[in-house]
Amino acid sequence: MTIGSMIEADRRLRTHEVVMRKYVLESVRLSKYLLIFVLRNSRKRLERDAEVWRRYEQDYLGNTSENLDNTK
Repeated sequence: MTIGSMIEADRRLRTHEVVMRKYVLESVRLSKYLLIFVLRNSRKRLERDAEVWRRYEQDYLGNTSENLDNTK
């Protein structure tokens, strides 16, 4: 009876190790893809924000230079 329970515990422990190994590998794979996704989206967001600021600066600088020209 004792040997049977030791064998059963060993089998369950090995099964648990296999499940955890698969879980960890899947988590690493998913986190890698998530990191790539986040980096791509943040780069796109930065490019979009930079374009908005460029347009704002052009409008602002363009309007001030036009206002200065009109006052002369």
